[in-house]
Amino acid sequence: MSSDIADAVLALPPYAGISYRGLRPQDGLPPTLFMSTRAMPTTRDVRVAAGVDGVSAVVVFLNRTARDVSPVLEGGSGEVALMPGAAYHAVGRTRDEASGLDVLAVEELLHEGTQAPAPDWPFEGAKIAELVSEALATPWPEGRRAPDAVEAGRYVGPMPVVAAPRPGGGTEAGDQG
Repeated sequence: MSSDIADAVLALPPYAGISYRGLRPQDGLPPTLFMSTRAMPTTRDVRVAAGVDGVSAVVVFLNRTARDVSPVLEGGSGEVALMPGAAYHAVGRTRDEASGLDVLAVEELLHEGTQAPAPDWPFEGAKIAELVSEALATPWPEGRRAPDAVEAGRYVGPMPVVAAPRPGGGTEAGDQG
């Protein structure tokens, strides 16, 4: 990423909303407690993350410091960038029976002293599952097409993360599902 783009992204306000990333079986699930090692693209539209062939799971990111980068990308893509060093912990896992997808919800943990807006998401696992299920069942609006596999592929695949230290020391081994 060029420094001009990186500066533009960092100048954007924090995004305290939900974003998604699709995973294939070979990608494995992230550890229960993890930290991103570099910026990671996610999408505000679960249908984009889930719509790529081979996707078996969707990670629901409950963000506090991510950036909605749509304003600096062409076409208002709905892309949300997770920041390097952002820490997340798993808060729920379910299966969306209609789509057959596993759904893993992860909430961002704030580093001490980090200022972030109040979150804009439901706090109960059942409501998150319901939100995902309803979104997956929603057809694309007339005149708007689903992204092609190359475009949507940005929001699918292994996550650049490492197991984060647990409070009191050690790391969480991780679920390689």
